Amino acid sequence: MTVQVPVLSAPGSYPLTASFAGDAAYLPAAISSATAVAVTKAATKLAPPTSGVGIVLTTSVGGVDQPLAQESVQVLISGPQGVQQVVATTDYTGRATIPPPGYPAGTYSVIQACFAGNATYSAAQLYANPACGYRFTGFFQPVDNLPVVNVLKAGQAVPVKFSLGGNRGLAIFDRNSPASQAVVCGATGATSDVDQLSTAGSSGLTYDAGLDQYTYVWKTDKAWTSTCRMLVLTLNDGTQYRAMFQFK
Repeated sequence: MTVQVPVLSAPGSYPLTASFAGDAAYLPAAISSATAVAVTKAATKLAPPTSGVGIVLTTSVGGVDQPLAQESVQVLISGPQGVQQVVATTDYTGRATIPPPGYPAGTYSVIQACFAGNATYSAAQLYANPACGYRFTGFFQPVDNLPVVNVLKAGQAVPVKFSLGGNRGLAIFDRNSPASQAVVCGATGATSDVDQLSTAGSSGLTYDAGLDQYTYVWKTDKAWTSTCRMLVLTLNDGTQYRAMFQFK
């Protein structure tokens, strides 16, 4: 006789034992498996809805797709405000409608959707380009990467250039980012004069699709003369990138 028992445990390795307490006709019995039973994450799938704009997140149970509710999906969208990266939550049908609540009316499309997965479910992606998650490269000239110290005159504006592996919209920074903090100027270490400056009167972020490159124009403060500062870019995925500056 074979008995199939559904396993509703978190992914991992589990010992398998079975026991029978016995009754008036039969003696008790017990057995343990010689090898552990491996429980893997459940596979997931992202797909466009049958109507409207959004995504549908499902998992397969017994070969049948079942919706995953109350899961967060990162969605790259195009709409009236340009390209934006938003976080949408699936409903009881597994659907997350685009645009999320609070966005202006207009025509929207989904460029990409990414479900990061969790302890129970595997990750999934809808549309392969660009890849899920930021792929930071940089900083590009005129800013040199650590440990080089970039030297410029206090009060000037410097273009800080980098790439995230595709257009992720302009809402890429975490709250209160970018930011800079005063640091002690080192007595040694390579320095490099910033040879390309911006005429912008204030800080701001732009994206160049031809170069696949972001430019954050950092307007420095004249009060920083004869000091050093660390510029910290914190993206909204929590990653941080730093560059060192010395002001004349």
